Amino acid sequence: MMKHPEWLKFMKEQYPPGTRIRLIEMNDPYSPVSPGTEGTVNFIDDQCHYG
Repeated sequence: MMKHPEWLKFMKEQYPPGTRIRLIEMNDPYSPVSPGTEGTVNFIDDQCHYG
């Protein structure tokens, strides 16, 4: 399901490629990632997922 176009535009403006991000919390027992893990945004897809 595609996100609302205005929300997608907002997210892409707020998190352009190269933006540094830090994980605050993740509740996924199958793919645990520690809080404080940092990364760099490469892209945001139509589902507003970072890559």
